[in-house]
Amino acid sequence: MQSEAFVIRDGDQVIATAGYRLWPGSAAHLSVLTALRRRGHGLARAVASAAVADALTHGLLPQWRARPEPSRRSHGGKPGAE
Repeated sequence: MQSEAFVIRDGDQVIATAGYRLWPGSAAHLSVLTALRRRGHGLARAVASAAVADALTHGLLPQWRARPEPSRRSHGGKPGAE
């Protein structure tokens, strides 16, 4: 199972998107992408929030691996943590 895509557009261009795939144990593994030049404006947070809300509505546990530095910093992780 995978979710719908949650997107933000600027005209006809998608500038941020998020979604999830079902992983074992009822986990919803999220993926979040933002156009490079549009980062730092809360777009990833907005689409991720929509995907998380959808996962919770379906009784799933939302999670993602925040490996890139900005992702860890935005979501409470510590630099260097895996």
